[in-house]
Amino acid sequence: MELYKIRQKCPLYESTGQQVPKNSDDMVEKEFNRLLEATTYLSHELDVNHVDGMPVSLGHALELIIKLQERQVKEKQISHCKHILALHSQLSATRKQLSETEQQIRETHTHYETARNVPEPRSFEDEFEYRCCHRDLLAHFKKFDDLIEQQEKLELQLVEAEGNG
Repeated sequence: MELYKIRQKCPLYESTGQQVPKNSDDMVEKEFNRLLEATTYLSHELDVNHVDGMPVSLGHALELIIKLQERQVKEKQISHCKHILALHSQLSATRKQLSETEQQIRETHTHYETARNVPEPRSFEDEFEYRCCHRDLLAHFKKFDDLIEQQEKLELQLVEAEGNG
């Protein structure tokens, strides 16, 4: 049998017969070399040379490595989906709080207007009621503003997370 030296440059070809673009060829070569390194590590460092008493071929070792990588990718996808779901849940809860706070603002504003329209001079109780309503209204406005800010942050995080999917 005659042996021939393989040239260093050995391009890949598509099924159509056209040469694969250089960047794709380089990417495939890097991935293949990475798989070989992982297989070498599996064999030499972890001493995984037999499975069920049978020697592990290079092809079988490559299949094991690829399956492990696929599993890892699936686990990352699941984690990513759980993160997006958690953001949606937080956003939903924030929107519910916004709605409740908006209702509290309406109710407090009604009480505030009633207390404000009490003619002067107000009694001690009427003045106290007016000032409490004013304080409560300001507190509700602050809470509403904080919730709007929180909603905007969650929406931004959600856009970023969904864009990274």
